[in-house]
Amino acid sequence: MRVVGSRFRMHLECWFPALVGGLVSMITVSVSVVVLLAAGTTFIVTSNLVLYMMIGQVNRKLPEDQQIPYFFSFSYPYATKAATIKREYKRFYLNSHLHTVRVVLNVLGFIFMLAAAWQLSHFWR
Repeated sequence: MRVVGSRFRMHLECWFPALVGGLVSMITVSVSVVVLLAAGTTFIVTSNLVLYMMIGQVNRKLPEDQQIPYFFSFSYPYATKAATIKREYKRFYLNSHLHTVRVVLNVLGFIFMLAAAWQLSHFWR
């Protein structure tokens, strides 16, 4: 990488010191951390998809003026929105365990993320 001008070099050294010296430092992370992060992310994204599925099923049963928005809105803060989705879903679908599946996926995702953070904290000691 060719650096033109000393002012640009100073700015580049401030933000990317390894690039200016000609050496690129590598950040090494163990494979187990990457696997835990990937699994945690997969569980959380899947939980979010299940939530969108629940919203779609509830909105099919509700009149148009009472439907729950898919994305964030100021009329439905997240805690209120989650409680409303759970309440309406249980009202329309008594025997379904989709809400329980969503909660389990969320908990598993956060457990995997915490395990990855724990391994990272021990890796850099």
